[in-house]
Amino acid sequence: MGAQLTDRVRAGSVRDFEPLFRDHVQATRDYAGSLVRAQEVDELVSETFERVLNALLRGRGPTDEGFLAYSKTTLRHVLADRYRERRRERLEEDIELAAVDLDPMLIVVSENAARGENVELIRAVRGLPLRWRLIVWLIDIEQQPIAEVARLLAMKPNAVHALAYRARKRLRETLAEPLSPRR
Repeated sequence: MGAQLTDRVRAGSVRDFEPLFRDHVQATRDYAGSLVRAQEVDELVSETFERVLNALLRGRGPTDEGFLAYSKTTLRHVLADRYRERRRERLEEDIELAAVDLDPMLIVVSENAARGENVELIRAVRGLPLRWRLIVWLIDIEQQPIAEVARLLAMKPNAVHALAYRARKRLRETLAEPLSPRR
């Protein structure tokens, strides 16, 4: 019966998804409850079944009596996507907070520029992408080890090292260029 229902849903009969949902929702809820806090179960199960339905409507999804197994796998994918999204959001927040810490550096450099010093340095630093500025600040100014910067930015140490190298190279190149007159 389950394979016939999935075939009908795949053919566009959303109404035939309801018995599949009813038959498997409690087992899926129990599984979700073993993975997340009770407050998160309903939302997680809802998104899981929404994805299963969308997969079926696109001609994918379970093709036999493996509906429950497919639902549990989908639930794990939903959890993984949420984890990646939360991690990305935390990383963006960390970068924004660290960017705020860059302001004192720019203020000091700007104060020097007001006295006619380091104008080239200000332009060079402001010309760097935010992530590069952050890495240079943490490594060169705050003397943080590359491994610590990598952990903070959720990057691999080799990637941090490469970006620091590129940032320093860009600073050297920018500082070596003659200043173009302002218009």
